[in-house]
Amino acid sequence: MPMPIDLELEFKDGSIEHAYIPQYLMYGEKNNENPQIKRTLGEPWKWTHPIYTISINRKLFDLKRIEIDPQKRMADTERRNNKLELNW
Repeated sequence: MPMPIDLELEFKDGSIEHAYIPQYLMYGEKNNENPQIKRTLGEPWKWTHPIYTISINRKLFDLKRIEIDPQKRMADTERRNNKLELNW
């Protein structure tokens, strides 16, 4: 089922950023739930495109962790593949 994506990005310095990727079928976007954390708004994702690329203004090697749906709101039966820990 096409769903918007919430991403949480954690960096080696302990800082956290969020990215929100709305679905192309949606009209608008949801509000930023935590304005204290920087949030990047991505272009709407067309459900017919299997790959989506998001850019951030940080170095790749500063990235420590990426997690999809960190608030666990999606009806996801396999959460183990929602988090990527990077041990550079």
